[in-house]
Formats: sequence, C-alpha cells, structure tokens
Amino acid sequence: MNITIISTGTELLRGAVVNTNLAEMGKRLLAIAAPVRRALIAGDSRLELVNALASAVHEADVLILSGGLGPTEDDVTRDTVAEFFGLKLLRDNHLADGLRRMYRRRHGAGPIPKGLFRQADVPEGAEVLPNADGSAPGLYLAVTYGGRNVDVFLLPGPPNELIPMFENCVLPRIAGDGSCRTLQLFVEGVGELEIESRLREAGCVAERAYCAIPGGTRLFLSGSEAVLADSRKRVEALWGDAVCDAEDQAHSCIARLAAKGLTLGLAESCTGGMISEMITAVPGASTVFSGGIVAYSNEVKKNVLQISPDILEKHGAVSEPCAAAMAEGAAKILQVPLAGAVTGIAGPGGGTPEKPVGLVWIAVTFCGKTVTRECHFRGGRETVRRRTAAALFTLIREQLAEAPL
Repeated sequence: MNITIISTGTELLRGAVVNTNLAEMGKRLLAIAAPVRRALIAGDSRLELVNALASAVHEADVLILSGGLGPTEDDVTRDTVAEFFGLKLLRDNHLADGLRRMYRRRHGAGPIPKGLFRQADVPEGAEVLPNADGSAPGLYLAVTYGGRNVDVFLLPGPPNELIPMFENCVLPRIAGDGSCRTLQLFVEGVGELEIESRLREAGCVAERAYCAIPGGTRLFLSGSEAVLADSRKRVEALWGDAVCDAEDQAHSCIARLAAKGLTLGLAESCTGGMISEMITAVPGASTVFSGGIVAYSNEVKKNVLQISPDILEKHGAVSEPCAAAMAEGAAKILQVPLAGAVTGIAGPGGGTPEKPVGLVWIAVTFCGKTVTRECHFRGGRETVRRRTAAALFTLIREQLAEAPL
C-alpha cells in the first residue's frame, strides 16, 4: 500500500511552524504496518497544491492532505481537490446550520462573515468526517484517477483537530496486510554507521532504516514476524543492554527504572531543567521521577543542594567535586536512591583556557557510590546541552546495569 501525505501551508515552508502532523500520522501508520511512502509540502496556492496532487496521485493508493480547510482565502485545499478530480462543490445545509450556531455561540449577534460557510461546501460524493474540536469538517473521497482507485482524506491543519480525526476516521479505514511489520528499537550510545555495518556483517536480512539522535540511534526493522524475531536477536547479541523498545533515552531510562522499582532525582545546572523536561514528557514518568532541582547559580548550589563553599571556591562550579556533591545533595533532598547531576559551560561565552566551552561534568550517585565523568562537547549551546543530557542518561544506564538489583 502506497500512502502519501501532502501537508499544506506556506508557514511550513517558511519554517514558522514545525510539521508535527506528519510525524504523528507517520508514527501511527507505522504502528499498523502501513508506513508512509512519500510526503510533500505545498504552499497555500492552487498551483502548488495542483502540482503536489499531480505528482502524488499516480502512485498513491491512499492520499492524505492536511490543512487548508478553513474559512479564509488561503484555505484552498477543498476547492483545489474538487477541481483536480473534476467534482462539483455542493453546499451542505446541515453543516451550514452547525457553523451558524457555532458562530453565534462564540460571537453573539451581528453579521456572519460569508467566508465561514465555505467550510460547508462538500465535493460531490464525499463523506463528511466530523470535527468535534473545530469548525472545519474533514472529508473522505473514493476517487478513480488514471484507472486507479485512490482513497483521499482531507483533514484540518490544527493538530488538536487533525489527530483525533485521524485516529477515529482514517486509521480504521487503513489496514496493513500484516505480511510486513516494522519493529522500532533504540540503541543507546551507538552511531548509525556502526549499526549499519555490523548488522550487515551479522547477516541481518530485515529492511533497515536509521535515525541518529543525541545519545544513540533509532533503528527501524521491517519484515515478516520471523525475520523480525531473528533480527532482534542479532541486534541484542551485538549491543546487549544498550538495546531497548523505546523512542529515545528518556523513554529507555523510565522503562529501566520502572523495571527495577527505583525512583530518580536530578540536579541540573547547565541544562537548566532540560533533562527533567525530557523525562516528564514521557507518559508514566511520575512512577519513577521524584523531581529535579535547577541549581543554576552558586547560591542555589550552596543554599539548596548544601554544597560546601570550599568546593566552589577551590574547584569551581564546573568541576568533578561539584558534580558529585550536586548528585549527592539531590539524592538527600529528594529522598531518592538514584540521582544524577550535570554542570558545565554550554557557551557561547564563559569559557577559559582551563575550562573551555563544552566542558561538562556529570555525576550519578546510586547504591552508596558516586561516579563522575568528564565530557567535552563541540557545537553550539543547544547541542552542548542536548549532548549533556544524553551523556547523563548513558551514565545512569551503566550504573543500573551494574547494580545488584
């Protein structure tokens, strides 16, 4: 099955808005063994959308368009799709009445903008997909083009409207045949080039795709159930504890903590709460994450984490003793068996010849033992911060693997 997604919106091309809709739809389709084969972005003009449709329709079995269904002049998806497939637009009076009532509830008396009712125009033969979270309904068309049958879905652009409609109205109509499944794994601390070469040497026959992220590589394996089972064994034989069923290190960390019945606390300086945010973004994090302390200034390090002034005076905030004391202080204050800490110079300023930009100390205290690691990261401020988070997650994993639990 060839599934193509066309995302509309000039704001996507300008970089003003991140195309999260594509990522969310792709993830959900992958889970039912119906991966997206192609994705296009078209600006808010009829010509650009026509070009995208012409490019996609010759191969697609399922065509999903997002955005451009609203009441303004730049919302051209509905009209353009109808024209492209030679369909008339017909006013749906039931939809029009609903739009009228919605407008009155929100704005009271007064003239109703005529453009509002464009959302009640439906291509002939189309099925209306209800939108419980907005004014623009979705549409489903079963069309024939060039002798081929194509299922066409038109969905609104706002994610809070698109995702529920996609799950309720689109996914039930799309079913992978089950002959080819996709398994997603995360291999922590290993780059995609190494994974590719070693899996080739190991004779892994699954179709493979890779996505390198800070801290490791997402590995996508596709094939039959038997092929996936064999491939997973080969991956685990190569990288052992670094392999898990997760999207990234935060998911992996939470899964490992939950399996061991442990809780985690953090003390962050240079990352400013980023690691805590990464953890709490994962559903279920509350079962393993106690909390985090953002100790950005030396005063907070001393007054909250109870770090000795002698450590800060003799060694400085970016040092091995300070990182160790931060982790131990977090464990004591948050009353957790496992705590991690980071302190460093993210840049672009603040570095010295002795302590350059990119120097980071991380520490983990667990089972009465505190371990530290010195890191040197290249890149801009955001890169240093993200690599710091990745390094701490790796150190936590290593200590969990060594623990007699």
